[in-house]
Amino acid sequence: MSCYCEENAYHLIDALSCCSHPFPVLWDYHVIAVVEAHDSEYIIDLDTKLDRVSNVRDYLNLTFSPHTPHQYRAFINLTPAHSFLQSFASDRRHMLTNKGTYSSPSPPWKCIRGHLASLPHNLDIWIEGANEDSERISPLYE
Repeated sequence: MSCYCEENAYHLIDALSCCSHPFPVLWDYHVIAVVEAHDSEYIIDLDTKLDRVSNVRDYLNLTFSPHTPHQYRAFINLTPAHSFLQSFASDRRHMLTNKGTYSSPSPPWKCIRGHLASLPHNLDIWIEGANEDSERISPLYE
């Protein structure tokens, strides 16, 4: 579902969670998944204008411009997939307009609440990188 990147990534990661290797979840408040396959790492982005599956270096080079002034450069919150699946919660309030309607049609699945989530909506914690398992990194600006 377009415009619900955190939920799209949640369901993608849940489907891939059977993999034997844990993989990170990236937040730039756009949520994507990083997976390892065939001895390489790929980014899966279900809401991009780029290829949905891209080599990590290609994705970062096409997404983060080296010409961006330093003070405006992005950071990425890298989170283990298991932590995201267990602790993320969204009741979709961030998608409501002032009139109480959704700004974009909501996905057909129920709102997400991981079994360790103490609140029905903790998206702000994830955006801020305040989740205890998250690591803040900067993309490589070449």
